[in-house]
Amino acid sequence: MARELTLTVAVPTYNMEKYLRQNLYSLLELEEEKIEVLILDNSSTDRSGQIADEFVKAHPQLFTVFHKENHGYGSSINLAIEKAQGRYLRIVDADDWVKSQELAAILRDLENCNADLVVSDYTVVDTNSGMETRIRMCPKTVAEGVPYCLRDGFEPFPRMHSTIFRVEFLRENKISLLENTFYVDEQLMMLTCLYAQSLVYYERDVYCYRMGDATQSVATSNMGKRYADRERELKISLTAYQNWVAIHGSMIPCAEQLVEHIGNHFTTLYMYVEPPSEGRALASRWQAFLLDQWPEMAKATDRKRRILALLNRFHLSGKRYVACKAALKRYGLNRG
Repeated sequence: MARELTLTVAVPTYNMEKYLRQNLYSLLELEEEKIEVLILDNSSTDRSGQIADEFVKAHPQLFTVFHKENHGYGSSINLAIEKAQGRYLRIVDADDWVKSQELAAILRDLENCNADLVVSDYTVVDTNSGMETRIRMCPKTVAEGVPYCLRDGFEPFPRMHSTIFRVEFLRENKISLLENTFYVDEQLMMLTCLYAQSLVYYERDVYCYRMGDATQSVATSNMGKRYADRERELKISLTAYQNWVAIHGSMIPCAEQLVEHIGNHFTTLYMYVEPPSEGRALASRWQAFLLDQWPEMAKATDRKRRILALLNRFHLSGKRYVACKAALKRYGLNRG
């Protein structure tokens, strides 16, 4: 008789031999728990696939590997949703890791939980400096362990690194992500937060999110090259929100999150696309799309867009812009 599993951990990986062992070792300590780990190897050309096989061979009760064609991050999450045997699903990117004791603690919380989304804290780890910053996700005015509904206006907005998803909730709502596209974690959070009937927060610092590696998709140079992926994901999220509004009415937290993402996309176009003249042309096209399809979003992001356009004209882009943001943040003046 198969054991009943509380949690499925999905580890999407592509050419992450540098970090994958740390990730899997952090999960290995939970071998005796009601947990499975699905390693989703997207046709890695380094040793990631072999490392995954080693862990599966040594610990077959805990680890399963799927060696699959590389159709991107979204295809890995879609496969994990399909194959998960746990009641809940946690995504741990291959270059990140978990705090084993904290995850064990939240596993106990999940035993008596039926919320669609389970939210906890996470830690951002700067690869270059080693600095660790805990990101608190406790919703205002809601006690730990008490279910709440995001559409009632609670904040902060959940992030992928903070969130565990109830598997049947994902399947019932046919949550499926774009394939061959970067930045679909934003699509995942928009879709799940639109449909979630209940969320619950536990004060656990589970996830360690690595930042500062130049190979990451969130590195500014990569964001500039992959602007079309961000735009594709944003259009899907905007359409999903539009469909929701047509049936249920507005949902302020999701609308605010979309405004933030649209503003960030203007940052990518004006600051990270090279040469700056191409970034200006792309930003103008994006603005025209918003004015035509989403005028309220265009209005909400217009001030930021104008500032970014001015900075672009002065060629304050890329690393200089990041340095300015860091300086403003130190004085509490940075707003994105």
